[in-house]
Amino acid sequence: MAAGQNGHEEWVGSAYLFLESAVDKVILSEAYTDPKKKVAIYKALQTALSESGVFFYR
Repeated sequence: MAAGQNGHEEWVGSAYLFLESAVDKVILSEAYTDPKKKVAIYKALQTALSESGVFFYR
């Protein structure tokens, strides 16, 4: 943790998110290796998380 601008400690680091596709034909780890699909997956996750109220930073 590190002190933020307001003097409070802020989380600094990374988080891992484990997901599974609801469709058997889609293997996310393989799709994520394709640059075009990677962007689509990222945008879908960003949209889903922002709509759920979870903060999403790059």
